[in-house]
Amino acid sequence: MPGSEINNEEGFVGPEWLFRELRSQASRDKLLILDCRAHSDFSEAHIRGSVPLAIPSIMLRRLSAGKVDLLSTIRCLELRNRVEVFLYGEDDTRGTFILIGDATDLAGHQSETIQVLSRRLRCNGGSVATLIGGFGEFKDRYPEWCEGSQTNAGGQNSPDTNVGELMGLRSLRISTPPTRAFSDSDSDSTCDSVGPDEDKDFPVQIMPHLYLGNAANSEDHEALSRHRIQYILNVTPDLPNVFEGTGAIKYMQIPISDHWSQNLASFFPQAIKFIEEARSLNKGVLVHCLAGVSRSVTITIAYIMHKCNVSLNEAFNLVKSRKSNVAPNFHFMEQLHSFEGELRDRGDIKNSNEHCIGTCQPSGTCNCPAPSFLSPIELGFMSPDSGIEFDRWAATTPAE
Repeated sequence: MPGSEINNEEGFVGPEWLFRELRSQASRDKLLILDCRAHSDFSEAHIRGSVPLAIPSIMLRRLSAGKVDLLSTIRCLELRNRVEVFLYGEDDTRGTFILIGDATDLAGHQSETIQVLSRRLRCNGGSVATLIGGFGEFKDRYPEWCEGSQTNAGGQNSPDTNVGELMGLRSLRISTPPTRAFSDSDSDSTCDSVGPDEDKDFPVQIMPHLYLGNAANSEDHEALSRHRIQYILNVTPDLPNVFEGTGAIKYMQIPISDHWSQNLASFFPQAIKFIEEARSLNKGVLVHCLAGVSRSVTITIAYIMHKCNVSLNEAFNLVKSRKSNVAPNFHFMEQLHSFEGELRDRGDIKNSNEHCIGTCQPSGTCNCPAPSFLSPIELGFMSPDSGIEFDRWAATTPAE
């Protein structure tokens, strides 16, 4: 990349420079264009050869804090290899990442995405630049280099450029109340850490008769008796059902690891039925995995979405308000996002002015009264997520 063509200090390139680079095959091979706009905007129109990158707020916080390795979030092997070469390859094989938004001076989530991504790529030795004027200005000047549903004439489909998607979450956004500032002590230091002090009193009651916990809770006979838990949903492939032999507790086991390849959503119907059976009998049900952070949280959120007819965003915030260190890995979040789409297609999601506050009883649909006070969500209560199991996988699992 000619140094005179890019402001290295500010990290910006203009539409004219990008156009010249795209016209040359040799120069084009040295660029990786990351489109940080919403997936719907990307589908309508985008620069040829660009890759959509929509990072949900949860993952963005973790990327910003350095808790997630960027390469571990890339599912496409070809793209992952290309990013790795751009970052760590020999000088003659490395290239430049071009970040694209709606405009240079952005506000909100998109701006934060570009800032975090730019910082993380630079920290890994990458060459990064942001397109001045964003996609809109480039499209106005060079429409022939753009493609998508909005730019195709005659209804022709453009080539599928989504096969190399960096994050499998597309335009998923989890909007949460403002979080407090993070300190170094908030970082995950051990695999068996359970997060903030307020979360150590397990299991946590999410709704009447529904409890969320970890492996230790599933073995704590005193705690199980205290909460009248007679059903246990074990979301691990190898943790034992300790009290199964006594006949006092009914078990269901979902043999899923906390890994991107696992299809946890395929177990949603059985899990929902199991939880509903326990609650309809006014018996406590504990949903647990190893740390009580990812897999068990995913199942609990899916149940709330189905039972209370609420969105993923609202179900996530409800669980988060009860138990602060929740962090399903982003592939499970993608599965929840798809599940939300299924519920919406069936018309099962409530109007936005109706809210579940977690007090609904087992029988029938959500029957929460309208709150006459500020809920924890409305008060902005929030603690950092930990993502214990996800961090362990991201740091040690080789690319597949």
